[in-house]
Amino acid sequence: MRPRSDVTFFGLTPAHVLLIAAGSTSAVLFWIAILMTLALFGGVIIAILRRRMLGEQEPPGLLLDDIRRMRDTGEISWEEFDRLKQRIVQAVRAPGDAAPGSSDQPAPTRPRPGGESLEAPPGFDLTGEPLPKPKGGNAPDGSDSSKSDE
Repeated sequence: MRPRSDVTFFGLTPAHVLLIAAGSTSAVLFWIAILMTLALFGGVIIAILRRRMLGEQEPPGLLLDDIRRMRDTGEISWEEFDRLKQRIVQAVRAPGDAAPGSSDQPAPTRPRPGGESLEAPPGFDLTGEPLPKPKGGNAPDGSDSSKSDE
């Protein structure tokens, strides 16, 4: 079977490919090294372009973990912590959403460190947020809370 001379592989005819394959292994290793280098540089270029296209994102603002750490290390007082926490919670909620359990009465206050044990009033957790409503038959009275009252 005679190789076709009109077919090329990267500009090389089948005869050239056969000559390279029949040649010394150093020539093959040279071309492998060239291809590996090109692949490496291509990967670096893609990584740089990807980083540039995605752009630098601004670091997030204060998170609850950050202000808890600041409170625990004494950088801010408990009152400042409560104010910052309320601001973060309000910023996360959508503008039209009403706060769960929001009414004219303030949320119960949390005891300060060194005071009595932590105990939340009924219906609230230790942060002062209302507890979630039970779903699917696990209501305190044993009824299925998912059914509508008719």
